[in-house]
Amino acid sequence: RIYKATLSENVASEIDSTVKTYNDMKHKAYALTYNLKYKAQEYDKSVQLLLKDKFKTNDYYINSARKEAESLLSSQKEKLKLDISNLENQIKVRNKKIKDTQKALENKLKIKNSLVQISKAIKENKALEKEYNEFKLKNPNSKKKLKLKKLPKFKTYKGAREYLLDEENLVFAVRRNKKDDLVFNNTYTFEVCYLDNQIKKLKNRLKQLKFGLTRATNKLKRLKEGPLKQVCFGSRQLFKKQFSTNIKHSIWKDSFNKARNRKITISGRKDAVQGNFVFRYDENKLTFTSINGVKIEIDNLIFPYGQDKVNTALNMPKAERKAVAWSIEDYGDYYIFKCIIELPKNENLNYSREDGIISYDVNYDHIAWVNLNKQGSIIDKGVIRYDLYNKTTNQATNIIEEVAKELCSIAVSCNKPLGGEDLDTEESKSKLLYGSKKRNRKLSQFAYQKLMSAIDSRAYKTNLYVYKRNPAYTSQIGKLKYMKPLGLSIHTSAAYVIGRRCLGFKEKVPKIYRKFLSNKMKNKHHWSHWNYISKNLKQIKVNNFYKTINTKKVNKITELKELLAM
Repeated sequence: RIYKATLSENVASEIDSTVKTYNDMKHKAYALTYNLKYKAQEYDKSVQLLLKDKFKTNDYYINSARKEAESLLSSQKEKLKLDISNLENQIKVRNKKIKDTQKALENKLKIKNSLVQISKAIKENKALEKEYNEFKLKNPNSKKKLKLKKLPKFKTYKGAREYLLDEENLVFAVRRNKKDDLVFNNTYTFEVCYLDNQIKKLKNRLKQLKFGLTRATNKLKRLKEGPLKQVCFGSRQLFKKQFSTNIKHSIWKDSFNKARNRKITISGRKDAVQGNFVFRYDENKLTFTSINGVKIEIDNLIFPYGQDKVNTALNMPKAERKAVAWSIEDYGDYYIFKCIIELPKNENLNYSREDGIISYDVNYDHIAWVNLNKQGSIIDKGVIRYDLYNKTTNQATNIIEEVAKELCSIAVSCNKPLGGEDLDTEESKSKLLYGSKKRNRKLSQFAYQKLMSAIDSRAYKTNLYVYKRNPAYTSQIGKLKYMKPLGLSIHTSAAYVIGRRCLGFKEKVPKIYRKFLSNKMKNKHHWSHWNYISKNLKQIKVNNFYKTINTKKVNKITELKELLAM
C-alpha cells in the first residue's frame, strides 16, 4: 500500500493517467473482440493494430489490455454454461414442485368432493325425514318405516392430515405438528374455515409456480439462442443508478468512472528480465514506464507477506525464469501494488499413505475428521466446529483460516497427508428453490469453495498433499455400513468412507442388503447397488439406523423400511 500523499503530484497524476488510459484500451479491446466473435464484424487490421493506431502506446500495455478483454469474454462464456446448467436444475425443481402442488390440490379437491357427497346425502335424508313426518301426520296408523340413505364414507388420501374424529356426529380434525389438532364440529365449518382456504392457497401457489416456470423457460431459451450479453464495466447496478432521482448526475458520473477505471494488470513474459518488460523491482524500489512513456519510481515498496518469494521469483536464473505480472489498484487515498508470481512446485509435500491418512468431511458448521491407518481402520476421530451465521466476509474468512490451520496441524502431528471430497456446491445451491428454509439458509451461508481453498493453501504451506476423491454415496455408505457398528455420527462415518476411498478401498454392499438386489442389479457397479438401497431408505431418519433389527427374517427392502420407520 502506497499513499498518494507520499508521492509527488506529477507521479500520482501520471499513475492515474496510466490507469485511465489502460482501462479505456481494455474497454475498446473488449468491444472490438466481442463484435468480431459475436456480431460477425470484420476489420482491415487485427485488434492489436487497431488499438495501437488509436492509443499510440507501447505493445506491452496494449497486449495486456487485449488479453484481459479476451479472458473476460472467455470467463463469460464459461459462466453462461454454468447459468444454463443452474437454470435447467431450477426448471426441474419447479416442475417437481408443480407436480407435487397439483397432487396436493387434487387431494384437497377429493376431500371437498367427499364432503359434497356427504352434504347431499344429509340433505336428502332431511327431505326424506320431512316427507316421512308429513306422511305420519296424515296416516298415524301406517306401519311404514323411515328409510334413510347411508352416508358416503369420508374419503382422504395417503398421509392425509385431515381425518374424521367422530363419524356419528361428523366431527372433523386436522393434525398439526407438536400442537393440538384443529377440531371442527360440523361439515360446514370444516369446509368453509379450513378446506376452502387450503384449496385457494394451493390454486394461487400453482399459478405462481407456473408463472415462475414460464419465466425460467423463456430465460433459458434466451441464454441458449441469444448472443452473449456484453459486460458492463463499472457494474450494471451502478450504471442504472444514473436514472435515480435522488442523486446528482455529476456525482454519479464520478463514482461510475472510478469503478470503471480502478485497476490495471500488466502480464509478464519469461524471456524478460525479472519476468516483465514494463516493471523492475530492486532493493525495495519499483520502477516502471507509464503509458505515456514517463519513468516512474516508487521508493520503499515492501510486501508485508511473501517478500522472500517475490525476491526469489524476480532473481531466478534465465533458464528457470517465469513470467511475473504486476497490478496497480486505485483506492482513492492510496494505491495497492501487487506482484503476481507462480509459486514453485513444493518438492517436500508429504504424499505417503504408508502410515494411513487424515480424512475429513466438510459441513456447514463443522469438519468431521478421522485418523486412519493403512489398513483403513480408525485410530482417532474428532470434530472442528465453527459458526459462519451472521458473520461478515472478513469474520468468515478469519474463522475459515483458523479451521484450516487446526485441521492441517492435526495432519502434521500425525505425519500423514489429507484426504477430502471433491465437491461442487453450485448444483446444490441451484436446487434451493422450495426446499426447507433451514436447509437453504445453511447451504447459502456454506462457504465451501473458500474453505477448500483455505485447506489447500494451508496444506501447501505445511508440506501436506491433499488427496481428492469423488464424494458419491459417501454419506449413504457411512450411514448404512459403518455408523451403527462403529458407533460413529453420520458425518464422521462419511469422513471414514472418504479416507478409505483415498486409500484405495472399495465399499461393497454388505450381505444384509445384498439380498434385496435383483440378479440383474447384482452384475452392475457397486455404486449402483448403493444408489438403489439409499433411494429406498431415503425417508428414514438418521437416528433410526442405530436400531438393532434381525434382517434374516426380512426378505423385502420395503419390510426393512417399515421396521426402521417404527
